[in-house]
Amino acid sequence: MPQLSRKPISALLIFIFFFSQTLSALAQDTVLHEESVKFPVTRGVSYEGRTLFTSAGWQKIHILTVDLTSENVDIDALRNKNGLSQRQVLSKMVSENQAVAGINGDFFVMASPSSPIGIQVSQGRLVSSPSNRTDMASFALTYGNIPQILKFEFTGKVIAPNGASFGVSGVNKVGNGGGKILIYTPEFGKTTPQAEMTYAVVKEGFIESIFDGTYAEIPEEGMVLAGISNASSFLKNNFSVGDEVKVELQVTPDIADLKMALGGGAVLVDNGKIPSTFSHNIAGENPRTAVGFTKDGKKLLLVVVDGRQASSRGMTQSELAQLMLNLGAYNALNLDGGGSSTMVVREPGEKSPPVTKRPFL
Repeated sequence: MPQLSRKPISALLIFIFFFSQTLSALAQDTVLHEESVKFPVTRGVSYEGRTLFTSAGWQKIHILTVDLTSENVDIDALRNKNGLSQRQVLSKMVSENQAVAGINGDFFVMASPSSPIGIQVSQGRLVSSPSNRTDMASFALTYGNIPQILKFEFTGKVIAPNGASFGVSGVNKVGNGGGKILIYTPEFGKTTPQAEMTYAVVKEGFIESIFDGTYAEIPEEGMVLAGISNASSFLKNNFSVGDEVKVELQVTPDIADLKMALGGGAVLVDNGKIPSTFSHNIAGENPRTAVGFTKDGKKLLLVVVDGRQASSRGMTQSELAQLMLNLGAYNALNLDGGGSSTMVVREPGEKSPPVTKRPFL
């Protein structure tokens, strides 16, 4: 579990009825005492908080239910306005984007600058390429507000004027690229990470400069190509200042119809069933965050479980899966947890969400 994750790298936010559901006890626990808080956040969004005293201890559970058929609701994957590479507290992310609620999102690299492990698509634009790890899935939403849980694959290449091409490792990822080219766009921030690499600065499709150094400034109307080893040799041997650069990127499944997408971990519920084993398991009782949706795809469930404290012990990943199933999720995905697990919600009568980490209970 990340330890510095009170400042997430990405978040799932709800912009701009009332739905509640009896929360069944986890199969192995007996509920001895239960309290709840419920209120509408805005038209199409409701909050429910549960405090449970069970045979296994206290649990605090926060549930946002979103009506995906409501024209009043917009959902997006957002980041720090200073760049994807900079972590930021969730409450500020929500406030800066005038959202009414939000939860933390993808797992991320514990470094500064940082980057998400998985994909990020915002307003239909690829902000960060997906990981090719087969054990981690992603949540996505189409322009028609159809929710999906998908496993993405990524390939790409940079093509020089002489026809030579070289593979791309990723877009807006920290690291050395594993011998392939890394691409940095303005969404990453003002500069690339600091590392000894060869940098090719591309502005409006043409090479502006090529140099060896520790970092490069990212032009507002362009990108930076960075590489070591063979990738470095390719950039220096096949490009000169003024050359045109062609970049071909492919994400599978195609993201052309996706309004937003956000990386996650294991699938918790798959077509109404909990998998016999999880492809990506975070062991132990911990704070947890998950996203899921109902069988008809009309309701989105955003769930945060408090943990690592006397007032809420947290959950195992299996318990989280059972919780999502009990809440009505036909499909559900584990998101980053531990210290990252955060939900902020605008209370009735307030203009913006609170600055505190978790509300109401």
